[in-house]
Amino acid sequence: MLTTSHIEEGILKVGIGKYGSEPIPDELADFIIRDLENPEIFSIQKGALIGALFLKGFESEGEKKIQKYLNLYTAEDIINQFCSFTKENYSTIVHLLKKLLEQKTLTLEESYQIGKFLFDNNVPENNEFEIGLITTIFRFRYETIEEYLGLLKSIEERYDKKWTSLPDNLQNKTVIITEPFDGVERSYLVTPLIGKTFIENNFIPVYIVSDNPGPKFHYNLKDLAIKLNGTFINSTEEFLENINKNLEPFGFFIDIKELNPILLRWIHRRKLLKKRPFLATLERIYNPLNASIQVFSAFHPPYLEKTSEILQKKNIPVIFGIRRGEEGGLTFSYNKRNESLLSIKQNNNYIQKKDTYFYATTYKISYTPNIEDNKKIIENFSTYKNIYNIELAIMKELENQIQEFQHYINFQIEKTLEIYTNFISEIKSQS
Repeated sequence: MLTTSHIEEGILKVGIGKYGSEPIPDELADFIIRDLENPEIFSIQKGALIGALFLKGFESEGEKKIQKYLNLYTAEDIINQFCSFTKENYSTIVHLLKKLLEQKTLTLEESYQIGKFLFDNNVPENNEFEIGLITTIFRFRYETIEEYLGLLKSIEERYDKKWTSLPDNLQNKTVIITEPFDGVERSYLVTPLIGKTFIENNFIPVYIVSDNPGPKFHYNLKDLAIKLNGTFINSTEEFLENINKNLEPFGFFIDIKELNPILLRWIHRRKLLKKRPFLATLERIYNPLNASIQVFSAFHPPYLEKTSEILQKKNIPVIFGIRRGEEGGLTFSYNKRNESLLSIKQNNNYIQKKDTYFYATTYKISYTPNIEDNKKIIENFSTYKNIYNIELAIMKELENQIQEFQHYINFQIEKTLEIYTNFISEIKSQS
């Protein structure tokens, strides 16, 4: 069984962001002070906690005890006590650390410089305090579009040289599809069927996938792709070799570790940070093939528009985002107003269209999805356009609710594919 350290307890309380953070109680503060002085505790977690506390403010008696004990009253106090590694090795960003601690926003170029540090694979694990500090500050005060673009630039320039832009005729047919990397724990993934819908309309779906960084740890799209024996491509050359022979049935998958090993290292870092960092948005924007169409999801209200705006700044011709889908993903969700935002570039301007999808159901069931069941659902719907003739492990728990459950899942898939079919029709009508 996984245990939570005291410093992790502190991060979970104060690292939420502007809204919803909880005070650190006095009894926990004593243990946190010991953790902060313990060289065996991950330095990235120390940075995450100090950054969150400093931006939130030392308010409770426990927090004031931490502040007083460590003398954390100004940005300079933190930099002088904890940031010797950057002062010695990355001195050009020290003034940017101060700027971030003072809650000032960065320019695109300043964010790019910060990103060069964050995604430098030469930073030792025991010197990641500043990485935890920076990441938490961005999360706490929310990133600007310029900051996202600077960070993204620092990632993209580190893509392995095996990734190059597609020829124009293939760019216009290729669709980048990204689900949240932490996957699902209360619903099935139907993303491969979304990809199949694109294939049926003469597009080429490419899914960006990854190992699971948390905070959910059930299974994700990469896990499902492996179960489905999906085709993983490791370079643009492999993509070009496979488009005529291995496109069916669901398209291609790119694991971010093939873009650059530092992104795999960030999976480990994210597990330590406990809270979703800026990468939870940027991972929906990776496009190593320079494809012309990107499909992404968002959960919180501003991020549908914000992610779309970032992609517009990247001059992506067709952008489609879904908000309030199942578990923040691309699947239609019952009893919620699912929102979509379509942006199509025409004559150097973007034409935007918003839609809302809603379907209420009184059917109530809480279930933990099984990846083997998920595989069966994808394969059966792909062949027969329904899931009524398969046995699922969950059916043993449902007793007399089996038919209702089948209808519930079947309709959810149909409604999801209807949304993307309508999106495809919009693309074709504008081309």
